[in-house]
Amino acid sequence: MLYDDAVTPGWNTGYSWGNVTLASTTSTKAYGTSSMQVTSGADSALALGAEGQSFSTNTYKAVSFAIRPGNANLAAIKSLRLIVSQEGEDGNAGVAIGNSANPTFDSLGAGDWTRVTIPMSALKGSLTTFNKLTLQSASAVAYGVDGIALEKPPGKTYPTGVAYRGINRAGMEYGNDWDGWTGQTYYEMPSSTRISAELAYYKGRGFNLIRLPISWERIQHTLNGPLDTDYSNGMMNYINLATAQGFTLVLDLHNYNRYATGAFNAAGNQTTNYVQRVIGDGTLTVAHLADVWTKLANLVKTNPQVILNLMNEPHDLPMTSTTWFSGIQTVMNAVRATGSTQLILVPNTRGSDVGHWHTWAPGGGPLDSVAALSITDSANNHAFDMHSYYPEGYGSNDESSYGAQLTAVTHWARTHGKKLFLSEMGIGIHQSYAQPQITNALTFMNNNSDVWIGWSPWDLTTWQLTTNNHTADYTTNGLTPMNWYAAFLTANFLAL
Repeated sequence: MLYDDAVTPGWNTGYSWGNVTLASTTSTKAYGTSSMQVTSGADSALALGAEGQSFSTNTYKAVSFAIRPGNANLAAIKSLRLIVSQEGEDGNAGVAIGNSANPTFDSLGAGDWTRVTIPMSALKGSLTTFNKLTLQSASAVAYGVDGIALEKPPGKTYPTGVAYRGINRAGMEYGNDWDGWTGQTYYEMPSSTRISAELAYYKGRGFNLIRLPISWERIQHTLNGPLDTDYSNGMMNYINLATAQGFTLVLDLHNYNRYATGAFNAAGNQTTNYVQRVIGDGTLTVAHLADVWTKLANLVKTNPQVILNLMNEPHDLPMTSTTWFSGIQTVMNAVRATGSTQLILVPNTRGSDVGHWHTWAPGGGPLDSVAALSITDSANNHAFDMHSYYPEGYGSNDESSYGAQLTAVTHWARTHGKKLFLSEMGIGIHQSYAQPQITNALTFMNNNSDVWIGWSPWDLTTWQLTTNNHTADYTTNGLTPMNWYAAFLTANFLAL
């Protein structure tokens, strides 16, 4: 982020030229607490530069920023040209921003903001490095600008078939009996050395994604309160270690649409005097979920390799699907208001499972598959979170094979232009059909990769510091063997 309330250290606006006036204001902003108001004369420009530095044009996929036309002539706004250049070298002609806004300029109301994203491939020309961004006006114009960013590409993806092939790293969500389903009672955070070794093992096998479940109560001891420093530091350490090795990381709030109030006392110690709450019960609200995700998004929004999984397996909700997806829309809007453009995974109301997608209508409202169509995204970067264990034994899906179990939701997604992510999957290890059916499911998703973007089986051996199991094959204790997935992975893929 080059500008978000203030210009990032190392960059400055002293490169602006012509008849330009810049002013900070708190009265209107797209993100944070303030924005930059620009008054530009004809043939003048706002410019941000980093003197004495050079940045590779191949490192970044796009330049993006929020802009508020206000009462300006839209033709003058649309003709603004974004230019990247390297000090001391000839610049390019740049790209007019008129066709690169989402929402479109013509759809904006008075005072509305929109986000402009222009690919670096369209901006760089023959440049290999740059250290200056310029927004040049052909005629006099005034506008607001906020959230100026250089966007890096997401983590490395498989070039054919499903892009993301990962695994769940359970552990950080454990250590409580508060959650909505499993009631696990252990939690230990390994050392950085141990985490790095374990990640290297997954990397060697060819995985390119890790799903990291976290606990809402542990990250935020009181609703609307600050994030717990120790827990969030541990979470960020894992995220940074994983993404540094090339992984894409799914940050999963693993709470089943629930939160235990009173789970921690004022001293930060775990208690037994908690009360289980569920969103919609009159105590726990969508606003609370939006609050924690605003704080989480602000921690990770500059890392394009992080995916945001808004809630793991919501279930038994005191609301209709219409109300649920309206609430999720509120949370998504709050995340986007931070400046995050990362992929968001949208959960459904019945454990995120594929078996109920076309049959579940809580509270007498519409089906999930109908209500979900209301979701919109200013960044146009979301997918629907799905879980599927074989066989499910419920719902209306064809269960003649694992792939058949996924067919109905695949058809829905293709019909409506949606994307899907299977963030949990698996089969009991002792079933004779296990490996053939895993092969069937992964083949099905590869053949339907216009819809399916990733998968991550559950689960691995839990973190136990007393054993050295991070290089094991995970074939014991009833857990899914790694070799079931080997045919769909390229060893050391992230290092190739």
